[in-house]
Amino acid sequence: MLEDVRLLPPARALSRRSASAGLVVVGWSAEREPGPTLRAVLAEVLCPVVVVPT
Repeated sequence: MLEDVRLLPPARALSRRSASAGLVVVGWSAEREPGPTLRAVLAEVLCPVVVVPT
């Protein structure tokens, strides 16, 4: 799994790994607008997503 993160952008790596995951947990600074990684994860992953404020 670590190779995926190193070789792919984070959102794409998470999307690919979500096919075999039961849950994806993503941190988000609620003081800012959601970034491109969070938006892509919410749109593309194949399992439930939990967004945790950091």
